[in-house]
Amino acid sequence: LYDGDDTSVAAFSVSAWDGEFASSSPVTVNVNVSVPKFVDLTASISSNVRLPSSVIAGAGTRIRMPVTISNIGGLTPAGNQRIDVRILARSGDGTETLLHTARDVSISRLKPGGSLRHRWTVRLPLGMAAGTYRLVVQVDAANDVSESNESNNEAVTTRTIAVERGFIDLTGVFD
Repeated sequence: LYDGDDTSVAAFSVSAWDGEFASSSPVTVNVNVSVPKFVDLTASISSNVRLPSSVIAGAGTRIRMPVTISNIGGLTPAGNQRIDVRILARSGDGTETLLHTARDVSISRLKPGGSLRHRWTVRLPLGMAAGTYRLVVQVDAANDVSESNESNNEAVTTRTIAVERGFIDLTGVFD
């Protein structure tokens, strides 16, 4: 039970009966269990993200990623708390290509129930393999924040991008 203080308190009642005297009064013991609160960061990608259906890797196509970082936990992060946010492309077989790392993103004012909005621009690198990819955002990528749930720090686009491998076309002039 969340009570709005620094810890959550759950109350349990336990009745004891000796099994022998049916007329005896049960003994009730109340136990309060305090559970410490934590920060719990989540990531989401705006549903209006504009993903091209196909691109050539390295062609300079810019993709703007509107990202929301939320704190669904019961504690505000420490006053100087900063995290890294990674944006990557994940293929159907799970291969990941790092596209961007935003370092030292401040979350120190991210109160419980609050959120921060950011927009990062990424480009697909020239050497990226051809395939179908989803874009992924990972908040607290280095696990710098002690959280109640570390498994919800990632958001994935619902749409995919077909990537064709880019090539450098070198031509020369000889005298």
